[in-house]
Amino acid sequence: VVVVVEVITALRREEASLRLARTVFETSPIAIVVTDAQHRIISANASYTRISGYPLQEVLGEKKTMLLIGKQNSAFYRDMLHIIHRQGHWEGEVVSRRKSGEIYPQMLSIAQVLDNNNAIAYYVSMFLDITERQQAEEKIRHLAHHDYLTNLPNRVLFLEKAAQALVLARRYHRQLGIIFIDLDRFKPINDNYGHDAGDALLCAVAQRLRKAIRKSDTVCRQGGDEFVILLPEIKDRESLAGLAEVMLQLIEQPCLFEKNHLQVSASIGIATYPENGNAVDEIIQSADSAMYAAKVHPEEHICFAPPKAQEEPKK
Repeated sequence: VVVVVEVITALRREEASLRLARTVFETSPIAIVVTDAQHRIISANASYTRISGYPLQEVLGEKKTMLLIGKQNSAFYRDMLHIIHRQGHWEGEVVSRRKSGEIYPQMLSIAQVLDNNNAIAYYVSMFLDITERQQAEEKIRHLAHHDYLTNLPNRVLFLEKAAQALVLARRYHRQLGIIFIDLDRFKPINDNYGHDAGDALLCAVAQRLRKAIRKSDTVCRQGGDEFVILLPEIKDRESLAGLAEVMLQLIEQPCLFEKNHLQVSASIGIATYPENGNAVDEIIQSADSAMYAAKVHPEEHICFAPPKAQEEPKK
């Protein structure tokens, strides 16, 4: 009788353990797929159906790899299997496809299960849809490199682009231009109409400047009411002067805000490589100094930085 009691107790414990494992399998928020040694699907949980859109009945007997596309090719799967057979598991990001055809990123983990003879009996795959995580990371990266108000590149991103452009300018012996813009009569806009009006004006100016430049150029909000424009490749001084005139005209166009016509002007300084420096900071500083020189002569509005040998900027 004691032996029977012990056997029944062991069986009940085993049944309870199996029920627990089944409950975890079915209720896990992580998608779980079990395949045989030939990678054919033999079981999947509810989270798999929720994430992929495929009912279990539709994928039974199909190979798991049929649902993975994008950067994964045959070489990718060979390397994956090699690592699984050597280490017993693999983990990484892959691109997958829902039943609807939508492409989405997965964080995938695969482990092999061996039988009593150390032969592969099953593969257990677990994955999560990491779309929201990637979107959040991308948003953080964007905020780190863009102005919160105008969505223009900020100073950090501008300096990175300028450094890259300067390397190419040196390599291919071409000119690079930087235009520094400071809005005139902007403070009275904030004082008389409020900061919302000032913000609306800044956004309008940002959009106008963006439309005036080429795709290869970069316009940055330096801070406050200052903007800096990077021109990685320029033809001559005349073309820069013409572009600055266009920008000045765009800036001077009125901006409508709550039935009020807001209008500002600008002082513009221009500097180039190699005439005004061999480093990004030097060229920006030259353009900044030229902009302040333009403020001294408001009737001109636009001022070129002098070559390094000269003292005073030329108009």
